[in-house]
Amino acid sequence: MKLKRVQQVEKDMIHEGEDELAGWIRTTWLPYTSRTPENKREEFIKMIVKRYVEKFPPDKKGMIHLSMIGWKQKQLKIIKKLISSPQPC
Repeated sequence: MKLKRVQQVEKDMIHEGEDELAGWIRTTWLPYTSRTPENKREEFIKMIVKRYVEKFPPDKKGMIHLSMIGWKQKQLKIIKKLISSPQPC
């Protein structure tokens, strides 16, 4: 494969309320939450959710929006033609 193009893509990640946002943090922020003592982890996650919602309140439907940045790439498949002596059948 040969990389043809890479671009940054913004995505609106939508969570249906604080519990769903907390679940997303719980499963995707492991490098950060795993450093928090286990008996304090849920409290830490609740604090993150609370502060995020204070700064970015839910929309009129109660949805919490999170701006995500990802990478989109386009690759070309390169096929090398090998020239060799004919193979017996």
